[in-house]
Amino acid sequence: MSITMDFLLIMISLMAAEFSLSESTTFKIFREKKDHGDARDSCSAKGMFLAKDTSAERHSELLALISREGLTSSDFWICGNRKCCKCVFEIDGEDLGGHQPWAPGQPNGGGGCLQLWSAENHQWDDDSCSAKKFYICESTDILTTTELPIDTTTPTVAVCELPKNLRNVAVGKTAKQSSVKSGKLGPDVGPEKAVDGNRDADAKKGKSCSWTKKEREPWWTVDLGKRFNIYEVVITNREDCCPFRLKNAEIRVGNSENFEDNPVCGSLIIGKMVKEKPIHVQCGCESPMKGRYVSVQIVDKKQMLTLCEVEVMAQ
Repeated sequence: MSITMDFLLIMISLMAAEFSLSESTTFKIFREKKDHGDARDSCSAKGMFLAKDTSAERHSELLALISREGLTSSDFWICGNRKCCKCVFEIDGEDLGGHQPWAPGQPNGGGGCLQLWSAENHQWDDDSCSAKKFYICESTDILTTTELPIDTTTPTVAVCELPKNLRNVAVGKTAKQSSVKSGKLGPDVGPEKAVDGNRDADAKKGKSCSWTKKEREPWWTVDLGKRFNIYEVVITNREDCCPFRLKNAEIRVGNSENFEDNPVCGSLIIGKMVKEKPIHVQCGCESPMKGRYVSVQIVDKKQMLTLCEVEVMAQ
């Protein structure tokens, strides 16, 4: 009597309490609802990272894990963010490969983060990064079979070393934003405040921060006057109140005055990044992004956008 390899894989996945994809990878579900950024940070705090659904094998085993846990009616955050256009995604900074199990009609621009969607048998869906869901983490160097040796070798991680002669090319340049917050501050919160060279992070007392109205996907952009090689964008977030408002901020760099046509620099500002003083978003190391226009936009939600300083580090 012959037993097929597919049958063996199914039996192994059903017997395991956790799924071990290989000798060094384990998936685990966490039954606490968080937004995508906080889910990522929570995985990191546990020495793990958001699960990467990068192959048919991984996808089928994620589904088996969800079924074993009795959570087939729940949605789950996994690793994946919108890259540039509304329907172009990446996983951990890498373009999607041939494995893309999107649900019918997806992605439809409904959000900037990737979930396993219960309404469509846990196929992929793009949803708002601020929505709260269960999440699945992935760890390495953990074995489900004690008979196998554990590889304790620490992988080498390439450090991004930026050129030493970078300068801020945004100071005093022409800036625009989607709206200006009304009220007593009025003219003291215009778009030019984010490029005045002042890092004062007290939005009310310092009067050196740009500030929009609360609106759907507010934006700010600066015209650098000419094309530069841009390596990093440094943002000083508001510190006197509400740093969380900068969650889901997306930076774009390019040559189009219509910033939505430009490619994304780095990744979304999510989770604990909003509390960094200042926030550093790298656009490239050996290969910088080239562009004249730099934009910051809160994506997938209604919020105010406050920027106390935006520094564009370039050559």
